[in-house]
Amino acid sequence: MDKTCLYTKTAKWCGRVLSKDGVAYDPEKIRALAHMPPPTTAGELQQFLCAAGWMRSSLVDFARISQPLQARLDNELAGTRRTKRVAANISIELTPLEVESFQAVKELLEHAATLAFPDPEGTICLFSDASNDGWSIIVTLVKEWSKSTAAKISSMISCTA
Repeated sequence: MDKTCLYTKTAKWCGRVLSKDGVAYDPEKIRALAHMPPPTTAGELQQFLCAAGWMRSSLVDFARISQPLQARLDNELAGTRRTKRVAANISIELTPLEVESFQAVKELLEHAATLAFPDPEGTICLFSDASNDGWSIIVTLVKEWSKSTAAKISSMISCTA
């Protein structure tokens, strides 16, 4: 296997594909996860969640969508050492909600976002949100501002004690 590639337009590195457009995950790795059957052991579920979690920076709303699976894994491994060996010996059968979550995560993987490189000519925008259950941020890059408004909705919130 040749370890040196000069003047290439794309390069695979550590499970990622780097190109002029940005950084994406290797389609072969995504395909392997997207075609994985539902897990039958806690070990298989742990492996799936770890692999998908590794790609979470490209998966919009990953934490919320995978929450039923993560809760099940946490429940199954409660009071154990949480190792792969222990998890492999715990049989599970997913509930309909967990199967739905599993399929939704697989669909997320197939539509993973390509992370763009910052453009010094663009404007970087940071959007954040938080609640009692979690938090998230999205960073976008706007190359051209449009003066037209597609829609505008606003509302005043007043707090009374």
